Amino acid sequence: MDHGSGRQAERAEQPPVVMVRPIIRNDVPTVMELCREAAEPFPAEKLGDHLDGPTAENQFALALVAESDGEVIAVVAGAALAMDLDDLSVSREMIIRRMALLDLLAVRADRRGEGLGRRLAETFIEWYQEREFRIVIANIAPGRHDLVSLYKHWGWHVGAAGAGLAIQIVQDPVLINEEPTRTAWIPLSPEVRQSLSIVPGISVVTGIFE
Repeated sequence: MDHGSGRQAERAEQPPVVMVRPIIRNDVPTVMELCREAAEPFPAEKLGDHLDGPTAENQFALALVAESDGEVIAVVAGAALAMDLDDLSVSREMIIRRMALLDLLAVRADRRGEGLGRRLAETFIEWYQEREFRIVIANIAPGRHDLVSLYKHWGWHVGAAGAGLAIQIVQDPVLINEEPTRTAWIPLSPEVRQSLSIVPGISVVTGIFE
């Protein structure tokens, strides 16, 4: 029996190695093709935040691609969430350092089901966790029930359709996302948790600004 030939065949059947790395300019055409397959449009100009030098607004922007056999097959991108809530004594700078938005997650159609989306999402989350962010949120397009079950399987919390995301700031719950989407979120620190007692019947995320 030729054991050597068997081992060669086994090696030949191994899936290609997938490398996760930061996006570069040469990736943009392929990434835009992936964006067209994504549930939510992702404008090309947004990629500038990830390709240009860091500024005060994009210093916490992150875009990663998965590459296999020299081809980009998946992408994840997002940034710190920038909002003005000064009336509630929370500065824009504090928000930028606490909350991140996963803005894009797309996998090439023929490579779905391999766990690439989850791997990219987890790498994205770890990057922000290392920088002491408290929460990552993502918007799920209306009707994408497949994504609802997927995010839940990955360990995210998923709110009701159109309910937005209520967060506690000082003593007040504030709705920060009122789009007709479903908002998924995942805590990056043990202080961040869900409460149903602050406003009866409404899920409020606490601990982000403690």
